[in-house]
Amino acid sequence: MYTCFDPLLIYGWREGNRDGKICEEWLEEHNMKEYALDVVRGYLGEAVYGLACQINEDTGLPIISDEDRLQVQKAYQAFTENDTPSEQAPKLGFYIALTGDYMSEHYLYRP
Repeated sequence: MYTCFDPLLIYGWREGNRDGKICEEWLEEHNMKEYALDVVRGYLGEAVYGLACQINEDTGLPIISDEDRLQVQKAYQAFTENDTPSEQAPKLGFYIALTGDYMSEHYLYRP
């Protein structure tokens, strides 16, 4: 069985928990998407949440609208509001991630 994956540049945050991932309901409420940081034998390794960005062909820099950036920042704030700050906390930023037909055995949770 072969599957296809496409790389994307994402503005968002890493899951940080390799065994869990946010439930689809919470992501939909915050207009976020789930992507894969890595895929191992067709299974999700670690999730990344956020929105896809474009890349400026002249400068090579990421392009994200102010509206999308604010939307991701609000979702990230909701994700982290019950956590105590630590150096281990997921960081908001740009990530190269995959989209495609991967499977998952992660437990689902609601932040």
